[in-house]
Amino acid sequence: MITFKNFLLETKDEPEVHPRGTLYHAAPKKYHASIMAHGILPKTGGSTFLNRRYSKRVYLATRIEAAWDFTVSVNARRDKPVEYDVYHVDSSKLPNAVFYRDSYFDDYGIWTSSKIPASAIIDVTEVNHDWEPDDDYYDGK
Repeated sequence: MITFKNFLLETKDEPEVHPRGTLYHAAPKKYHASIMAHGILPKTGGSTFLNRRYSKRVYLATRIEAAWDFTVSVNARRDKPVEYDVYHVDSSKLPNAVFYRDSYFDDYGIWTSSKIPASAIIDVTEVNHDWEPDDDYYDGK
């Protein structure tokens, strides 16, 4: 059972997962130069719109549409929308990373406490909020 305390503190166990292929990380455009130079660094939580606290991690999506959906969801809670980039990450370039299912984004969200090196970033997509996914875009799990 998810308690309010567990929800805020992210204390429950999350199963380990073994993703393959490309993963996606959404980040505000203002961090683009830093990400391309240093990679994606794990951050301690507490700055999410839910003020959830968690250990240092990098959140990733297993589908690009899910990363896009995340940016829409976050921007819906802001007075002034933030421009995002979605970084395409080659999971085969992360042989020592351990990934866990994000229990609040079950089907398409995972996280790791490992740094994502810039060398694992294989592409960047600028988020265009005029694009709308098909009604069945999540069907291809």
